[in-house]
Amino acid sequence: MGSSVPAALEYLVATTRALAPVQDLRAAVADGWPTARSDVLVAYGVVPGDGDSDAATPIAELSKQDYEVVQMPGVVTVRRAGTDANARARRDAFALVDAIRTMIRDDRRLGGAVVPGDPARMSGWTMTQTAAPKPAGEGRTCTIQFTITWTHRG
Repeated sequence: MGSSVPAALEYLVATTRALAPVQDLRAAVADGWPTARSDVLVAYGVVPGDGDSDAATPIAELSKQDYEVVQMPGVVTVRRAGTDANARARRDAFALVDAIRTMIRDDRRLGGAVVPGDPARMSGWTMTQTAAPKPAGEGRTCTIQFTITWTHRG
């Protein structure tokens, strides 16, 4: 067996696209940074502002099995304008993150991509909101960067 990352990314993207909040908010879902701009976005495998994204670190064991410890970055970004733009952007961003967390909790093997080891989980997140005057003039943005971790026995 090889790396779990390609199959896991394909599973995450396809399954996320089917989530009710993603469809209700008309979110773009991308494997990597998208080529088109969207007011509501979910992207896996990248974090904004980084040239490269570290995704996995293999760990050698004493047995013949190799274990791949994966830390997969993801990001949700929501932009809103008008009255209560900050609150609406934040509320919509967390609706997406909560749906993704539930999706992972429902299938911790990510569609069979993760062979027994440590099952997938959302291990942490950070939130930022629009702070600079110029971007604030274009609406308000809430960005939540998160990490999905798992250990795959390859």
